[in-house]
Amino acid sequence: MLADERREAILRAVERQGSITVKALAQEMGVSAVTLRQDVRELAGQGLLTRVHGGARALAPQAPVPAETPAAAPSPAAEKYAVGLVVPPGGYYYAEVIRGVQEAARALGVRVVLAVSGESLADNKEQVRQLMAGGINSLLLMLHPGLHPLDDTEEWLSTLEVPAVLVERRA
Repeated sequence: MLADERREAILRAVERQGSITVKALAQEMGVSAVTLRQDVRELAGQGLLTRVHGGARALAPQAPVPAETPAAAPSPAAEKYAVGLVVPPGGYYYAEVIRGVQEAARALGVRVVLAVSGESLADNKEQVRQLMAGGINSLLLMLHPGLHPLDDTEEWLSTLEVPAVLVERRA
């Protein structure tokens, strides 16, 4: 299993369960606990989860917005809304982008489901397929900058069944 795949699996497990233990997840994934600890350390360094003794947990929610603020009471429809966020692997400033999206979504009662973009079109199609199977309503895509062939990528994007926004990319 590649590092990006492991890290995505960790993020999905934390999203699904709220917290994970390194020992149990390493056994489930068939990798060493040392490898998984390093992945958790990397993800925590990017601000995507919180490291705890023996594992990791989802980021703590931000302080609630005061009741007088209109954004404090999301509509019932917004509470059921989920957006898929596909970001490239690695550091750079993507952790800040992810945090910004999560904070804005949280204020509106929208759930964010994170996925790591792959280097090939097939990888990205699979990521988006999994997100859509999980019930997302729209996509924010920060696809790998070297994704080729462009014509095939454009064609795929035009067939998506949910609204999609390319973030920092051009079709």
